[in-house]
Amino acid sequence: MVKPYSKKIAIAKTCTAVSNLSRTWDECWAGLLKGEVLFAPGDDIGNKWPKTAALSMIADRAGWKLQPPFLFRFKTLANVVAGDMKPLVDSLVERNDGVRINVIVATCHSDPCALTALIDYTHGVTDSMPDEAWEMLLKNNVTKYLAESLERDLPVSVVSSACASALVAASSAADMIDADLCDAVLVVALDSMARVACAGFHNIGAMTKTQCSPYDVERTGTTVGEGAVSFMLVDDKLIPADQIYGHISGTSIYCDAAHIVEPNPEGVRSVLEEAIEQAGITSSDITGIYWHGTGTKHNDRTESLVSELMFGEKSPPCTSTKGSLGHTMGASGAYNILAACETNRSGLISPVASLKESEYPNLDVVQGAPREVPQGPVLVTALGFGGINAAVVVTP
Repeated sequence: MVKPYSKKIAIAKTCTAVSNLSRTWDECWAGLLKGEVLFAPGDDIGNKWPKTAALSMIADRAGWKLQPPFLFRFKTLANVVAGDMKPLVDSLVERNDGVRINVIVATCHSDPCALTALIDYTHGVTDSMPDEAWEMLLKNNVTKYLAESLERDLPVSVVSSACASALVAASSAADMIDADLCDAVLVVALDSMARVACAGFHNIGAMTKTQCSPYDVERTGTTVGEGAVSFMLVDDKLIPADQIYGHISGTSIYCDAAHIVEPNPEGVRSVLEEAIEQAGITSSDITGIYWHGTGTKHNDRTESLVSELMFGEKSPPCTSTKGSLGHTMGASGAYNILAACETNRSGLISPVASLKESEYPNLDVVQGAPREVPQGPVLVTALGFGGINAAVVVTP
C-alpha cells in the first residue's frame, strides 16, 4: 500500500521554459499545440559535431552567450531560468515569514562546456584552453550560477538520473515538502548541448539523421537537444489559489537496472502503477499521458507494451513532446509536467509533431492537431538509461 501525500503539493503558475521553439513557457506551449519543428544540422554549430544529425538548439538572444565555443552555454541557461523565477521566490519570502525554500537541479551531465574545451584543446581542435575553462573544471558552478541569479544563498541539491532527472527531482521535491523538510522547492531542470551526449547517442544508433518522429513506422531515432525549465513546488496553503497551475498527486521512481539502454516493460509498469496508486486513483481515471516518447525503436515499443499491460486494447489520449523539442535530456520531463498542467487548464493535449503513421494501434496517439480531453489526472513518464524509470501524476 502506497501512502498518499498528506499535503497538497501545488505547482506554481509562475514558471519558465527556454527551448528551441521559444523564450518562455507560453510560447513553447503554443509551439507544441501547432506541432512546430525547428531543428538544425549539426555542422551549423561548430567544429567536430556530428555532421549528419539534426540537433535541437536554443537560439541566441541579446545579452546571451550561446555561440561557439559554447563555454558559457550552460551558465547562461541556468542564469536565465533562475532569474525568471526570482520574483516568485522573493514574493514567497515576503508573504511567508520564515518560509523554507530549497532548490533541486535536475541534469544529465551538468555543465559540459569546460570538459568540451579541454577535449578540444588536447585533440588539437583549438590552440589554447580558455582561462575560465580551468576554473570551471575545478568548481561546482551550478550552485554559484543559481545564487547569482536568485541573489539568495538557498540550500541546493543536484539530481542526475539520466533522462529521468526532472521527474526524479519533482518526486524528491514533493517528498521533501510532504515530510515537512521544507515549504517549497524550486526545480531547475536543464542540459546544454554537449558533444559527449551527441557522440553517445550516435554510437548506440539512437540518433536520427533526419528528425525525431515518435511512434512513426519510419522513425529512425531521437534528436539530441538542450533545454532549460524551472518551476516551483509548494505547499498550496502558501500561495493564492489563482496562482496554482496544478498539483502533483502521485510520484514514483525506481531503477530496475534491467538494461543499460533498453527499458523493461515490467519495471516501467510498476513505477506507473505506484504513482497512480499514490494519487488515489486507478488507471481508468487517467485522462491523458505525456510519454517519454524518444522516437527510438526500444523506447516506443516499450511504451506500447506498458500501455497494453495497464490500459488494455487502447490507451488514454497520449503524446510525446520530443517531435517538437527534441530530446532535452535532464530537462525533458520538466516540459512534460508543465504541459500536463496546461492540458488541465486548457483542455487540450498537444499532438506529436512529424507523426505520419503510428506503428502502435493500441496507443491513442494525438496527431495532426491538439485533442480536447477532460480535466483530470494526467500521467507523465520518463525512462532513463540504466533502468531509471519515473512517473508523476498531475491533477488540476
